[in-house]
Amino acid sequence: MAKKNAEYWKKRFAVLETASNSYGQQAFMHIEPAFDVAQRQIQAAIEAWYGRFAKNNQITMQEAKKLLTAAELKEFRWDVKEYIKYGRENDLNHLWMKELENASAKFHISRLEALKIRTQQAAEVAFGNELDVVDALARKVFTEDYYHSIFEIQRGFNVGWEIGQIDERKLEKLVAKPWAADGKHFSQRIWDSRTQLVSELHNQLTRTCILGKPPDDAIKAISKKFNTSKNQAGRLVMTEQAYFHSEAQKEAFNDLDVEEFEVVATLDKDTSEICQEMDGKHFPMKDYEAGVTAPPFHPWCRSVTVPWFADNYTGERAARDADGKTYYVPDDMKYSDWKKKYVKDAIKDSDRKLYEKYKGILGNNAPSLEKFIEIRYNDFNWNEFKAYSSSIRSGELSAFADFDLYQSTSREMDDKLLGIVTSNNITITGKSKHSIARVIGSVEQRRNGVQVSDILDALTNSESEILPVRQMKNGRSQKFRNKVVEVSVNPDTGNIIQVNPVHSRRKVKS
Repeated sequence: MAKKNAEYWKKRFAVLETASNSYGQQAFMHIEPAFDVAQRQIQAAIEAWYGRFAKNNQITMQEAKKLLTAAELKEFRWDVKEYIKYGRENDLNHLWMKELENASAKFHISRLEALKIRTQQAAEVAFGNELDVVDALARKVFTEDYYHSIFEIQRGFNVGWEIGQIDERKLEKLVAKPWAADGKHFSQRIWDSRTQLVSELHNQLTRTCILGKPPDDAIKAISKKFNTSKNQAGRLVMTEQAYFHSEAQKEAFNDLDVEEFEVVATLDKDTSEICQEMDGKHFPMKDYEAGVTAPPFHPWCRSVTVPWFADNYTGERAARDADGKTYYVPDDMKYSDWKKKYVKDAIKDSDRKLYEKYKGILGNNAPSLEKFIEIRYNDFNWNEFKAYSSSIRSGELSAFADFDLYQSTSREMDDKLLGIVTSNNITITGKSKHSIARVIGSVEQRRNGVQVSDILDALTNSESEILPVRQMKNGRSQKFRNKVVEVSVNPDTGNIIQVNPVHSRRKVKS
């Protein structure tokens, strides 16, 4: 076995940090669209509110404080009922859930109160999604980078031994522990950002009514605040990713009896002074402390730690401490092969049972066990996967449709439909899970799918038929119909409710 030099370790752990950094970037890709959707939903709600109650695109505070009529109150309660249902299914923050429950029980709600609740719901969903994504990121980064760090060291010394599964209780404590100098946990930072945005949202709505102004300035100010929240979310995600990456390496180094670690900075024009100063320094493992002797030293920190070995370290001492059995690990061994061979019980029994349950629903379309675990611990993908499986089980979605098709269809609908304005001036802000399945279609229900481009045409083409608004059980609905597709939209929220192919016997009015 050739002795690996310091440059080898720096190179291998730089690759590991790049992979870990990509987890953070992927996480932000799930956060940013949720803020964009919320921003569009809020703008649509404000514009719909002005369209219903304003005169000459202006509304006074006196008008804003008028109580909802019986019909308007009934419609508002249906919306709140849906908000509560969503909150329970997605574990939205309990204080907001309490506010919604109180609002649903009120007999008198003003127009302005109703608007504030409708717009705040959009913000709560975005921040709830951010919290879920960051929590999932923390667990994924720590778990993957812990095993990857051990793999790199074992491969570097060509000696391996069995590794126990990560202690779930220890991981829970680590995720729940505040680590920054100000003592704030990432959940508190998200809550602070949410509080600032909701406060700005409410203040802008009230101020606009007091001044009797059109909504343009309020929408512009709220959009600016959303951009600030997105920037804060990006900084938070990448900083937390760096922290849990650093903590995973600390745990791995300790478990392998690494005695010292070295700080390696990414040296370029953007490197901070603290990272330049810390670059190349090595410390005993007992002094390893994120933010002090180990990264992250600041937000967006790109520095990493690598093991620093004395000349007499062979890696076998930690192996003997484990169970005395060591194995040869070749230089070209792949991580996936190493994990299967050396990580004991890497997949929990509860996850295996859950996988078998979904395999029973999905049959040949079930992902591999390893892919299922990736989905399971990514909140965004997991919610989509559950909706996909539910559609398969009900027969609403063809059993031939796999999860990749479901996700790509959902993305295509977002890319092509969200933010567009219909031919009668409704801004599309979202879509139901039901509509995704309808686009794909179902062999079992003898229902063809539809093209997203045809949906776009039905909504925006002035020649499409627009049916009168109907009051449905769960709110208002309006249909747009061209020669091939019929699209139902909630005109108050801009949400696509469902889509259906138009049968040949049904003709569009000329």
